Amino acid sequence: NGTKGTFTAVSSTVYTLVVTPTASASGNVTIDVAASAATDAAGNGNTAPAQYLQPFDTAAPAAPTFALSSDTGSSSSDGVSSNGAITVSGIEPSATWKYSANSGANWTTGSGSSFTLAPGTYAIGAVRVQQTDLAGNTTTTPSQNAAVITVDATAPAAPSITSVTDDVAPVTGTVARGGSTNDTVLVIAGTAETNSSVTIYN
Repeated sequence: NGTKGTFTAVSSTVYTLVVTPTASASGNVTIDVAASAATDAAGNGNTAPAQYLQPFDTAAPAAPTFALSSDTGSSSSDGVSSNGAITVSGIEPSATWKYSANSGANWTTGSGSSFTLAPGTYAIGAVRVQQTDLAGNTTTTPSQNAAVITVDATAPAAPSITSVTDDVAPVTGTVARGGSTNDTVLVIAGTAETNSSVTIYN
């Protein structure tokens, strides 16, 4: 599980050995020292010590995944929400993680398993998440939002009705405010926020 170097004397009783673990892998480096591998000035050899195991981890962790905690838009998958809470999944035990809301220009250390986006529109790839495992390996490629995310926490202005039209004889045309009509399916025109839904009550 690695490439071994050679023993280097630090003192008459202490030696060091550098072992380079296999890249992008995890496991144990096993070290065995044979009997009589070292001798003292009198020619006495060492006894074989117990096998030594050193765990290693050089593998980058997978990128965490993330999604809106609550997609409150016109569909549950349109990426539009009044709540900017983001749920993060796939964080390794004891790992640290961070997120960016501006395509990686700035990063914020995450806590728990969620963070909150400020109101605004986030282009594809603007939101990113990565993690660093206990061994210090960092995600090679952060996860990114594959679709635009829009957080809108501002209530829209009230819709405005500009006209009501009766197209059933004998009297047709615009119905005055407070007027009466025999038309059971009126043509109502007005204005409202773009892409909003308007409900009309009788």
